[in-house]
Amino acid sequence: MSTDLLTLGEARSALAIDQTFAGSDDLLRTYISAISKRLDEACGAIVQRTITDELYDGGSTIWLKTKPVASVTTVTEYDGIVPTVLTRQTNTVEPSDGYVLEPTKGKLIRTSSGTKTIFEPGLQNIKVTYVAGRYTTTATVDPLFKIAAQSFLAHVWKMNQGMGTSTYGDYDGGFAVITYALPNRVKDLLGSEIQTPSIA
Repeated sequence: MSTDLLTLGEARSALAIDQTFAGSDDLLRTYISAISKRLDEACGAIVQRTITDELYDGGSTIWLKTKPVASVTTVTEYDGIVPTVLTRQTNTVEPSDGYVLEPTKGKLIRTSSGTKTIFEPGLQNIKVTYVAGRYTTTATVDPLFKIAAQSFLAHVWKMNQGMGTSTYGDYDGGFAVITYALPNRVKDLLGSEIQTPSIA
């Protein structure tokens, strides 16, 4: 499942590369994946991906590592070697072994018959499979994130093309080293979507 924010066609458009020219495609794919990962770090998961069998210590509230959370597939709680599959609590269902999800925060709260409780204490004894991200596919990503990704791509592409010149200085072969700090124009565009306190 791809979590890239841009298609090759969108990347070519951002860089004014002819759509029939495939000579830069391998490098473009690398750049697309790198900037997509960086934007995920800054904003939370953008394109949905499945996180399988992620393990957490039991006890109080669990904070899922990747958020926002689109859906939870399974939550399995182990008491020693005995598993219990938990059911999501809703306004109409209050299972004896349940959980409540706060999707934006990725917060899981253990419940029992409608009452807040704690997960069975233990080390790595809570197993969660879930789907994280805002949009189901690259094609459905909101234009805000598309434009931010294209702007970010144009920025790092220009830096790479400039390396080895009198402006940017020489390098000794291979690919130039690019920093993936978000440019100010990308930060300004994303605004409140940025969740990471320090993004430089």
